[in-house]
Amino acid sequence: MSTLSQKLFLYQIVNKADRASRLFRQPAVILQNSSGGGKGSVVFNRPRFFNCIDDTVINPLACFLSKCCRNDQLNLLLIGSVNTSKKNATFSTGADLIKGWRIIDQKLRKDSITTEDRLYLINFYRTQHMLHHLTRKLNTVALLDGITMGSAVLFGLNAKFSVATERTVWAVPEVTIGSLPDVGTLFHLKQLPGNLGKMLALTGMKVRGGQLVRLGLATHFCKNEFITQLSKELEESSEENIEQVLNKYQVMSEYEDEKEDIKIGKLKSACQVNFQPENILEIIDKLRTESSTTQLDQLHWASPLSLKATSRLYKEISGTDYDQALLHSYKVAGNLYFCPEMKRGIEAALLSGGKKKPDWKMKTLADVPEDLVEFCFENAFQEGILTLEQLTDRNTENPY
Repeated sequence: MSTLSQKLFLYQIVNKADRASRLFRQPAVILQNSSGGGKGSVVFNRPRFFNCIDDTVINPLACFLSKCCRNDQLNLLLIGSVNTSKKNATFSTGADLIKGWRIIDQKLRKDSITTEDRLYLINFYRTQHMLHHLTRKLNTVALLDGITMGSAVLFGLNAKFSVATERTVWAVPEVTIGSLPDVGTLFHLKQLPGNLGKMLALTGMKVRGGQLVRLGLATHFCKNEFITQLSKELEESSEENIEQVLNKYQVMSEYEDEKEDIKIGKLKSACQVNFQPENILEIIDKLRTESSTTQLDQLHWASPLSLKATSRLYKEISGTDYDQALLHSYKVAGNLYFCPEMKRGIEAALLSGGKKKPDWKMKTLADVPEDLVEFCFENAFQEGILTLEQLTDRNTENPY
């Protein structure tokens, strides 16, 4: 049995045991509404798996948010996580990579996706569509206390308020596993000034603690020691006082840091120049001219196909209509996922823990055929086109 097979087998055993144990303890995502219906909460509860999102999380969450959309009494939705590790505190690492690997493997071997997996995939999109919709009519607050990566960043980006702590490590590293920032992530990154969003999408750079607020990736900062107290006070506050409470805890947390402000200012200035070009090859030339070795090294880890697809989608995706951004993202990502590169990227991540660069089939940008990139953008994704009607369907048991 290969090392990869061993890891997949072990995961299957542990995952089955975890699911069986849910009969006697709290579910993988804890969903609550107050007795009066005015307050709601979402708590990711898979700490053993870094709170990654599988079907036991996304399907109940989609159903819960669908009910929230129809609840006119709701005025606050809090989103948080269970953490049992002080060393590796985690909000969520996003989609379950092993589940993703199994979906890709099945598609490549049998040219099919099960109904169960179709429901899992579309509910990722529905969940963010509904959260974005809820944010326009009530206070949504995401407490990003710990590692927040991949599609998990959307719970902060789609919330009205998002809170970083000193334990927050934020990144969209999808290009390093042969994918791209999906489910409308690029819609939000495109809102950032001075090409910051493009840099984050292409490099997968990690952003820590108070840096999130300085870069516009979170609205507030709060020390971890105050998070429980903050949550309680938010639940007890009127909807008019939510922002005031968040501001108070940011002041208590001594957020101001002149050295950090200077550091972030330099990063913004560099991004303004180096990531101005739309073409990824021109961006690399700029970085070489400026001797930006850190960002060149980050790009070196990425899949060349992912870099080309991400830079093009960043340019094309709507910056004004989130639902259209979701549909566009689905189409491109749906085709990109089933290119062999993403399977290779996930396997490398599982085997080396992200410490070894994947053995990409297309090793350089020159190796990526333009007709393959064109296929990812123009093909109607054989598994079906995601329509606005399907996306907005409040019956979350309907697969695409």
